[in-house]
Amino acid sequence: MEGGTLTVTLPPPLTLTPTRSPTLTLTPNRARGASNPPPMPTPTAPLEPSPGAWGVAGFMATFVVYAVLLLPLSPIELLAGFLFPFWTALAICVAGKVTSSGVCFVIGRTVGAGFAWA
Repeated sequence: MEGGTLTVTLPPPLTLTPTRSPTLTLTPNRARGASNPPPMPTPTAPLEPSPGAWGVAGFMATFVVYAVLLLPLSPIELLAGFLFPFWTALAICVAGKVTSSGVCFVIGRTVGAGFAWA
């Protein structure tokens, strides 16, 4: 850069001839002399507070109530994925669906027993 002007030299455009097919050669960064990236820092404290056992139990109770009342569960499942880590949210959703199915079965057997034909 001289006198306030910047000169940029661009490579010529690629041209492909119909007689040869282009080849792609991949070389690892180490072969070109690049160094390894620095290691990621390890956090000393959790990045977000944990909801704890009461938060999980309360969310699962809400999940069961929504399922028994036949309300849509997709927003609740999305909220679980947003609030909890993946495996915790998956466990809450699976356990909540199994529990709500059991509750609906018991309600059907007790309340609906009088409606069944003998």
